[in-house]
Amino acid sequence: MTYSYNLGFAADDAIQASHPTCELEGVLSDDEVVQILRWTDEWLKAAIDLGFVELPHALEESMVANIRACYRMKMNPEEAVFFCFRLRDESQLF
Repeated sequence: MTYSYNLGFAADDAIQASHPTCELEGVLSDDEVVQILRWTDEWLKAAIDLGFVELPHALEESMVANIRACYRMKMNPEEAVFFCFRLRDESQLF
């Protein structure tokens, strides 16, 4: 089964293009994939609402790595937005 990141902004091709399609079968359960996609949607919404991101927006690889680290550290999406954009001008987290 192949999943494509869906940030809830399906009408915006620029957003969809910035997120690669991942082969996740056998790695994560469907529930885990849905949970990650939901958290990522909430992260993007918080980043927009807080004024850190304007659409269309393409994420840099270092930001994607930081977002993943925040998810693994069990931060809520809003905490992760502040954390990621604080680090943006310093360096990659991991």
